[in-house]
Amino acid sequence: MAYDPAAVRRTLRRGWGLDRARLRLLRDMWNLVVDVRTADARYVLRLHSPSYHRRAGVESELRWLEALRASGHPVGTPIRARDGELTCVAEDGRVASLLAWVSGRKVGRRLGPRTLRTLGELTARLHAHAAGWGRPADFTRPTWDADALGRHLFEPRDERGWDRVDRKHHPAFRAALARAAEAEALLRASGPDAFGLVHADLHGGNLIHAAGGLAPIDFDDCGFAPLVYDLAVPLATVGEGARSAAADALLEGYRAVRPFPDAWIDPLDAWIGARAVTVALFVAAFAIDRESWRPAAERGAEATGRLLERLRGAG
Repeated sequence: MAYDPAAVRRTLRRGWGLDRARLRLLRDMWNLVVDVRTADARYVLRLHSPSYHRRAGVESELRWLEALRASGHPVGTPIRARDGELTCVAEDGRVASLLAWVSGRKVGRRLGPRTLRTLGELTARLHAHAAGWGRPADFTRPTWDADALGRHLFEPRDERGWDRVDRKHHPAFRAALARAAEAEALLRASGPDAFGLVHADLHGGNLIHAAGGLAPIDFDDCGFAPLVYDLAVPLATVGEGARSAAADALLEGYRAVRPFPDAWIDPLDAWIGARAVTVALFVAAFAIDRESWRPAAERGAEATGRLLERLRGAG
């Protein structure tokens, strides 16, 4: 659905009573995301993809954000609509949500040792909060298992990403997902502490150097998964395995806050590979209808293949 500033203004006015706002489109790829500035505040408006989360799922994400904010975590505050609800429905049927802007500098691709250590601490605090939080009975978020990571849009039987990726990569990609499934089974056998509610997308684009420290944004993918997945995401982004200086820094930070058993190291490597595969599939699928994405999709698939080779060599 194309970006329509007039329709966005009507949604802001009807849902939150916001008039005379300056709008800037940030992203129109999955969700439509808009920077909203008024005379005295700044927000981010999301119009959510109807093929991803239903309204109950979006509101569950926002409930976790409210709980995190109430506990002092530096996350964007959900702004309730005038009727007291966490979301409203735009005129095109999409669910709309509004968050306070998190000010600061985006981390981006530069995930050095100091940032990774701080990210480890942040991840551990998120996991500790989720483990101790009494979730509402109707809380609903997706489960990220190896099967879900093999579908670029996380929908049943959606294989468009596989259709776009060069078939020479298929055996290695399928094998990586199989290793993640085996690792998941081992983690399940180790006990319930290995699983929980996770952010699921803690890469540099979703991290802000804010006044209160490193702040996570974009909880749109949050769901239930092995806890190692939250550490696999940044390591896959920098192309490193669980036995690397990058992983050492990340785990040092995590272990300063809560335990990370040595028995989780091998599963972490498996999930780094699975994360790399799902990103490659995601980009490849979007390239089907976007010619400009195709070179990036091809480069991403090649880089994922090289990372999987290194992970197998390190195992």
